[in-house]
Order: sequence, then structure tokens, then C-alpha cells
Amino acid sequence: MDSQFSLSVELSKIVPLVPIVNIASRSLLGLVRSFKKSGSDIVTEHDLASIFGRSRIDDAFSRTFRNAVRTSSVHKLAGVAEVVLEAGAGPTVRNAVDKVPFFSMVVQLSALIWGHEIKSLAQSLVQTFTKYHANDLELPTYADMLGTMRCIREQTCGFPWESKFRAVETVLVADLGFTFCTDLRTIPEYILEGLVDALPAVQHWPEEHFIAIQSTRGLSTVIIWAHDLLGLTVEIICDDKSLKFGNGRPNASINCSWTPGSGPMPLRFALLDRTKDIKFLSVPSTAIGNTLWPSNRHPMYGFGHRLFHINANHFTKIHLSPETFAAHITFTALSCALDTKTRSDPVTSCLVDPVPSEARILAASKLIFPHISIESGASLTDCDVPLVLREPRMAYIVDIILAFCMVKNLGDCHDVPISLDHDVQFRSPSITSRNFTYRAYFEFLSLIILGYDDPAVASASVVSAWGWSVVLHSIGLTGRDPDSLGSEVAIVNGVPSRNGERKSFITDAQSIILPTDNVNERWPYKITGRSGDTVSIASFPNGVSNFSYMIGVDENAFIVRKDMHFHVEKNRHESEDLRLELGFRGMQEIYWRSSFLPPCECLNRSLPGQKLVVPSKTWVFQGSPRSLSNPVGREDDPWELQTNPPAIQHNLYAKMTRAMTTPEQAAEDRQRRNEALPARDSECRVHVSSTVGDSTLRWMMLADFYLHRPKARQPRFKAWFLRKDDCCVECAIKYLKDNIKGDNIEFAHVGLIA
Repeated sequence: MDSQFSLSVELSKIVPLVPIVNIASRSLLGLVRSFKKSGSDIVTEHDLASIFGRSRIDDAFSRTFRNAVRTSSVHKLAGVAEVVLEAGAGPTVRNAVDKVPFFSMVVQLSALIWGHEIKSLAQSLVQTFTKYHANDLELPTYADMLGTMRCIREQTCGFPWESKFRAVETVLVADLGFTFCTDLRTIPEYILEGLVDALPAVQHWPEEHFIAIQSTRGLSTVIIWAHDLLGLTVEIICDDKSLKFGNGRPNASINCSWTPGSGPMPLRFALLDRTKDIKFLSVPSTAIGNTLWPSNRHPMYGFGHRLFHINANHFTKIHLSPETFAAHITFTALSCALDTKTRSDPVTSCLVDPVPSEARILAASKLIFPHISIESGASLTDCDVPLVLREPRMAYIVDIILAFCMVKNLGDCHDVPISLDHDVQFRSPSITSRNFTYRAYFEFLSLIILGYDDPAVASASVVSAWGWSVVLHSIGLTGRDPDSLGSEVAIVNGVPSRNGERKSFITDAQSIILPTDNVNERWPYKITGRSGDTVSIASFPNGVSNFSYMIGVDENAFIVRKDMHFHVEKNRHESEDLRLELGFRGMQEIYWRSSFLPPCECLNRSLPGQKLVVPSKTWVFQGSPRSLSNPVGREDDPWELQTNPPAIQHNLYAKMTRAMTTPEQAAEDRQRRNEALPARDSECRVHVSSTVGDSTLRWMMLADFYLHRPKARQPRFKAWFLRKDDCCVECAIKYLKDNIKGDNIEFAHVGLIA
């Protein structure tokens, strides 16, 4: 290693770096701040430029790369104006565009990052610095290296590295008989360490130096690094065949020849001088060499073809061609959706959980299999659904198709990088087990973009990696009312950014409803209208609503909370204040869990000042349904009388064992209840909230039911339905009465947020 260290010192004299200390102090501080806010470290970038900046990027490639990454764009999030999604060039790229050593560093690391898992690559580069600068006390740390490389990855994701790698690998497969696999991209550590110093030596003294490698790993990465980026000529030798990338005399040669049965292939990296003497030699520490972890990704466009070719040997054994592979997968996705539709009942068919349409499934399939035409589900015959679901790789693509059906901007997702990692493929969620929920789709989309499980996803409204973000509809919400919210997700080019600071997630703070105590006294459930009454369904006439945002920051996320406040003057001397603290993931979770009604055909639309003639079996109320969890015990309370007939109202033991009563006892209780209540109260099934026209109270009602009701004490509501503007209150009540199954008091009640 002494000879390599000497070469490194010699090379450092060739390219004069831009010394940071020459920058004016104020400019330097501003630059340092901007790098830190983006997640990078300016000193680490300087250290990396001191090594990778010794090579010159090929002029033609330099122009192409600059054009692809130099611009930036901002996607505004309507839900919170301070945080945006920023795509493209940040401080690292903008600083590098006109500084040759930094630009060279960014280009080379961007290529290495596409083919390698970023954590293992960062660790390997830290070890490289340690070996070459063992006496330097100010070596870059792993955390600084990882942060810097993440910034380079996010800011250069606009360059189509996959097409570069695929073009090289296609030639290697066609001309030399290799197979598509991760070994073609992942470089062993000993080769990486050697190339860091050998490539600039060969580039600056091509007549004096020559690189000789003996290995079968990392071929496409070495070819792109040496030939495409630096303009060198690379020759691949495989048994009696050879292949040359570039013109003229080779500057580097990779020998892949190996005779089966002759023992392990001798691995080595050598830099030779003009007399073929070894200037320095790098060999692996183990028989097979320590190889960096691969980063297996492919854009959504053509993803299915890529996965098939990587596993071609396996799929060929089970008699699948690319065409039948695509047909089996598409038919299975259609079958899963159809099976879910046929199992829906009249009430659950109106829940928000989605069932993809055939048109959406075919659209997603055409993105994943762009070269195979599937016009309709009817054109697919003899497809084996059990085979697909038994094959994890095929089930993985079915999950991808179904999940992308719920992406609102599906047409913008061609370049979204999807994980091909083995662990992700074999950890597919239960979407193919008919778990059609938006939560499952969102978490699965987050998994295939991140490439790993992250606990932050559970509370996230935005998940970002590789320059792309999975975004919930709630954070892009333009209106304040819950009925303006949608269920779909979007995938947007950009990462969360606030005043130049970039993070990987936007997550929630804890959701709270105030008041959380004495709810019976401060916001009690109060019946304002019974069957036959004419009442207003508006909220408090003198109520005032407003909202604000709170934004915090942790290591990887912006923590965002929306504060909704409602103030009402009860009389000259008494007022009430209610506040809801809710994050965007919490808002989306409430919406996902809510039930919805089909649009009505009448032209009536419910307005805040509208009067309602209360239908039969219906109550109109104000206040919190949560107060029903702790009934005040008044004998004239209709809900209390309904659920606790007088004969057992004060019998604690009877209350505890009521579920175990005999049919005769239940009939007797029902008779006593009916005798104690007027008919219009005893038959009530639909509870309508007086919240028309007030978005804050509508959110509070939803959150009060779905976030803060102890399961052991909650009243037996079958569901709460959120009325949207496409259905009037009268039609909503009629639909609910017609679709409530059974007349069991404990389980038949439903709520309607009007």
C-alpha cells in the first residue's frame, strides 16, 4: 500500500483544487449553512473532491450530465405552505457545476451510488480514507459521508443512469454470454480502492500506465466509470472472446476467463507501468473478495421486463416467456380486484377502501410491460392465478400494479425507481391476499421506493427517497373541509424542503382533541331534534373557526401539525373553546376509516341555514358522541334509556352480564324499554350531527369518533358516515335507514356527519 500512497501524493499535484479557505468569510458561512441544511457536509465534499476530483470527466458526457441535473423545480404542498417538494440541483450540485474537481466528484459518485447500496458504499469510502490518511485526525465520519452521498443521490436522480447500465449489460450478455444479475454492477472493495487512484494515473499518463483486473464482478460499473465518464478504452476478455469499449489501445483490461474445476478464480487489481511491471497491487482479503451491497432498482417503465430478465433461468424452467409472464401477472391483478368486488355488501361497498378498475389495472400493467399489448381482461385466457401467487417475484409485480392503480398521477410515474432487492420482493404485503386498503397501498409504495422498512412510515404523510416522494392527498389539500379530501396518493419528483433544508419524511405530531376531560359537561351529546321536528342542521350560529400550523424538525423529518380552533359564545357570560391538534397522516387515517355515501340524484344541496324535517328513526344532535361513553345517568336521557332500560339501569352486575342474557330476558328488557320511551326515541337508529357549513366541527366530529373513543366504553355505532356535497341530508338518512342490517340496539346505530 506504500506505493499506492506515493502515487496518491503524486496525483494530488496534478489538479489544483479550489481551496475553501480562500472564500470570503461571510460567503463561506452561508455556503456551510446551505450544505448542512441540505444534509451534506462541505468538508466531506472537499475531502471527496481531493480524491475523485483528480480525474477529468469526458467533455461530451459532461455536457449531457450538466443538462440533466443543473435545473431545479419546486412542487408546492397546499396543506402547509412552508414545506415544499424540491427536485433537482441543490447546494452540492450548484457548487459543483463550475468547479471542475467538485463536478468530477459528483459525477463519479452519482454513478457509483446508482449501482450500489449507499450505506455500504459510504462505509467503504470511509475505510479508503482511513487507509490512505491514517495519520490525519480529521477524517470524514461515516455519518457525514452517508449524508453527503444521500444529497448527491437526491440531487442527481434526474440523470438516467439505468439506461447507461442497461446498454452496457445488454452488450455483455449478447456478445460474451453473461446473464443479467447484480454481479455485473457491484464492485468488490479491492477494485474500488484500486480504481480511485489508478484511473486518474492512467488518464493523465496513458502511455505510462495500464490497469489489469482479474474478476467477473462489477464489469458494467468499471466500463461506465472508465469509458463513459473518463473517456478511457476498456477491454473485456472472456475465454476466447474479447470485447472493447472505446477506440485505440486499451487503457484497462478485465480478464474474466476461468476454467471450471480449476479452483477459485485468482482475483486481483494491478496498475502496471509501460514495462509491465506492477506499480501497485490490490488483492481481496478473502477468496471471493468483499463486495459492496447492490442497489437493485429500475424505473417503473419496463420494470416487469427487467425483473423477468434477471430471473430468466427460473421463469424459463416453469415455461414462461416474457409475453405469458406479463399475461399471468395482469390477469391475477384483475382477478384479485374482481374477487373483492363480488364479496362487497351494500354498506361496505360505500367504504373508502378501494377496488381498482380494469382500466387502471391495464394502464399500470402497460407501464410495467410497455412492449406487450394487453387490450382487455377478456383477451387473457389460460392464466394460472395460483402459480402467480405462489411465486414471490410474480406476486411482487401484482402488488406493484395494484398499488400504482391508486396513484392519482400514474402517467407521471415512468421514471420512479422501484426496488428490485431480493428482501423487498420476498416481503410483499398482503395486497394479493385481498387486503385492499389505501393504508396498505401507501405503505407498500413507501417500501418499494425506500427499499427497506422504516418506522417513520407509520406516522408519515410524505415518504421520500431517490429524489421522489410518495404523498398523501391530505397534505396537498386545498380546501379545509374533510369532504374535499381524497383517498388517492401521488408520487412526485422532489424531496421535502423548507428554506433549503431537506428531509426524507413529513410526519405527524401527536393528535389531541381538547377538551379531553369533563366532556359530558363541556361538550355533551344533546338531542336537538326528533322524528317529526323541524330543526336546523347548521353548527352553532355564533361559532368561529380558525386554524394554524406548527412545524418541527428532527434528524430525518419535518414534524407538522394542524391546529384547528372552534370558539362559541353560549351566552353573555359563558363561552366554549374546542381545539383539535391533528397531523396530515392523522387526517388521512380518519378519512380512510370513514364511511361514505353514494351520490344522490336529486338536485337539493344542504346549506348551513337549511331546515330539516327529521325523518323517523332519526335524532339530530349537537356535542360530542364521546360523552355517550360516560352517560350521565339521567333517567330522561333517551340514549341512556335506550341502552339501559329502567329495570337494569342501576344494576351494575346486570350491566356487566347483559351480553349473556337469555332470549327471554332480552325480550323482556326490550319491552320495558319500549314502555319507558316514546316510539320515536325507542326506534332511533340514525344520529345526525348539526355541523353543516363548519369544516372545523366536522373534523372534530370525525376525530372524536375515530381517534379518542376507548374501545371498551364506546357506544355501539356500526359506523360513522361523512356526508359529501354530492348527497343531500335527506337522501343520506334514507340510504342509511335502508341499509342498516338488523335491529339490535347495541350494534345497529350509525352516525351521519351532516
